[in-house]
Amino acid sequence: PGVFATIPEGFFSPLSSVNRAHYAALLVLYWRTFQEFPRGVERSVLIARFAEYVTRSRTPMADDAEVSDLAEAGRGDTEEGAGDRGLFDPDEAVSEEPSRAIAGRFLRVLVAAGWVSIEALEDYTRMVNVTPWSRPFFEALARIDEGLGAEYESHVVAVYSLLCSDA
Repeated sequence: PGVFATIPEGFFSPLSSVNRAHYAALLVLYWRTFQEFPRGVERSVLIARFAEYVTRSRTPMADDAEVSDLAEAGRGDTEEGAGDRGLFDPDEAVSEEPSRAIAGRFLRVLVAAGWVSIEALEDYTRMVNVTPWSRPFFEALARIDEGLGAEYESHVVAVYSLLCSDA
């Protein structure tokens, strides 16, 4: 069946959008938060961390219509989205804190793209979980963010010094 039979259609769209650097940073931030809370991250905790990122970020955030359409599609009345409709409150976008509103928008895009899913528990707590197909991509993004290139750089220097040394 192939990779694209499993991965949702818009899965890579956040990473190919105008705000791709922000989405990549937020995905790594989510993955690190998920490592702290392996049973799922409370949505409120994640929104707070995303809002902190938005506040600290010096890179401008462009209005990305294509990815915003993906988030709006995630709000629809489709069979799959019907259970999630209540999770995306329209009033949420009109927040007193603009950084929280932007963080909520970024999270909606990641949910709509299939990177994460939101689960409502019996006590109405909303948890953000990793989707099965996104786990390897999260691990790869985290390793790249940690400086995967530096791991090989030392090997190149060692080989070069061995070849060029007098020994």
